[in-house]
Amino acid sequence: MKFTLPVNFSNLEANKDFVRWAAQVFESIYSLFNRNISFVDNCKTSLVSVTFAASNTQQAVPHTLGKIPTGYMTVGSASSGVVYAGASQSTTQYIYLQCTTAETKNLLIF
Repeated sequence: MKFTLPVNFSNLEANKDFVRWAAQVFESIYSLFNRNISFVDNCKTSLVSVTFAASNTQQAVPHTLGKIPTGYMTVGSASSGVVYAGASQSTTQYIYLQCTTAETKNLLIF
């Protein structure tokens, strides 16, 4: 869910419009903070699925951040492999990672 303003400020013509607009804003804020904040929608993150074909082999993982990532974490893994940083420097398009086992991992890159 993304927070958006329901009304353009320049279009407020009367106090009634402002009250209706304010009610919508507070309802949106309440909804956001009522356990509905999504990392993918509201933070600069990239959720990717990566298949590591071989253990301990560097993999170039594409992301959509538009900046050099500062970190990553495994999301919802049911396997024991550990993901760790590769030898190459991350770029604005790729993060280089390795895994201790050959498997598919879901990663949140930030």
